[in-house]
Amino acid sequence: MIEVGNSTGTGWIIEDDWMITNEHVVGSNQFVIVFIPDPSSESGFTSMQGQVFGVDKKKRFSRSKS
Repeated sequence: MIEVGNSTGTGWIIEDDWMITNEHVVGSNQFVIVFIPDPSSESGFTSMQGQVFGVDKKKRFSRSKS
């Protein structure tokens, strides 16, 4: 899951530390919070900051690195 301000959306891990999501999830933001499932965590998730490295408005995808 990806959180930006008060909005959330889904994302997909495509390789180590890289994920993609839909462009409308990140909008014009440069940073996002990424939640990764973690059964050992009390909340069930581990969170980390991700930096947006590119947005393709035509294809409506965004690529982020955590």
